[in-house]
Amino acid sequence: MNTSKENRFVFDSFLGIINNVIAQGSNLFIGVVIGRFWGAATFGDYSGILTLVGTIGIVCNFGTQVILGREVARCSKKFPLYMSNALGVRLFISTPSTIILSAAVSYLFLDVESIQGLTLFLIIIYAIGLGLQQLFFTACLSLGHMKAWAVNNSIFKVLSSLAVMLCALADTLFFGVISLFTVLCFCSVFLLYLWQCKNIRFFYPQINIRFAKAFIMKSFPLSMGGMAEFLNLRLDTILILAILGSTQTGYYSVAAQIYLTVSAFPLIFLKVFSPIFIEKLSFSKHTAFALLIKKIWSFLCSSIIIGLLMGITAPFAVTILYGDSFFPAVRFLVILCFAFPFLIMNRLFINILVALREENFYVRISWVGVFINVLGNYFMIPVIGASGAAFSTCITEAFICFTTGMRVYSHYQQISGRSQVAD
Repeated sequence: MNTSKENRFVFDSFLGIINNVIAQGSNLFIGVVIGRFWGAATFGDYSGILTLVGTIGIVCNFGTQVILGREVARCSKKFPLYMSNALGVRLFISTPSTIILSAAVSYLFLDVESIQGLTLFLIIIYAIGLGLQQLFFTACLSLGHMKAWAVNNSIFKVLSSLAVMLCALADTLFFGVISLFTVLCFCSVFLLYLWQCKNIRFFYPQINIRFAKAFIMKSFPLSMGGMAEFLNLRLDTILILAILGSTQTGYYSVAAQIYLTVSAFPLIFLKVFSPIFIEKLSFSKHTAFALLIKKIWSFLCSSIIIGLLMGITAPFAVTILYGDSFFPAVRFLVILCFAFPFLIMNRLFINILVALREENFYVRISWVGVFINVLGNYFMIPVIGASGAAFSTCITEAFICFTTGMRVYSHYQQISGRSQVAD
């Protein structure tokens, strides 16, 4: 890797860490405030509905975000074409489908106790806005505009934290919190759109029927893989809400939020590394995999150390942040710590497989993981409660890590064999 690439990786990683400290700290702060002021049941309902909408949204978005990121990283000239059609699909097809399906499933299948009516609808709209925000963030990252992403995301998170705190101090209904979140989110999306039109190239949402059809056909397998990946991470929240109710979901969501907040810091290096790996891959597979081997060891060692520290400090983290009433969440967090190294390595291997155009393998393995996770949750949650969901997550993440890792290793062997033959 030449000096300019190293400098870019270091700068983008540093910027990403600063942004993640703000963003993940804000997410944690929002969760703490909601849990303390509106209770475990409200926090459980809020987390469950966001997870449900995220799951349905992945299907309705047809995997456009992943394809956009990959193609734009390979050739920046494709940005207007892919971005305008991805945005058109999101606005004109994905959004109405997600609203209808999310509302129907929430009312028919989830045991929602504290969130109803217009508040439920606003949470769905807010979740859709977060998905649009991620689409613009992906374009920024793929084009190397880390600064634009970091500034926008940091401002959005800080303002959201202030909004939830003001609502708590004013003792407003939870509807007021979601209203402010929704307004802030769509303002963030609109500002990102204006910035990209001005600084990259002007575009507008459209659906070119022929291109959109090819776009969706290419990206739909990835939407299935993305849905499976998301379900493996958050399926337990939906199932606990359906089986055990809002309060237990609130406890488990606290553990999951701490777990995912901590995981975001090593994953930011992955977000920065992936476009660089794709770029190197287009020139030399041998050079790209040589770089990958170095990063694998750094990701593995750091994830093991972080997982151990998180498990040791779990009782203090939960009680200090959320209060003694949330102590039942400690055992869930300790169990999830065992899955932490597998989670980090999964994301690395999956990104590499997508870059190698191994979408079909990624989709198959991810759905096998969902099947294992569903079975684990189905049999263990009724017997040992929400702890069963945590154990099921550990088993699933370990399985996916092993299978995807072996697939990446097979590519490495092929490349190494070719290099030896050439020598």
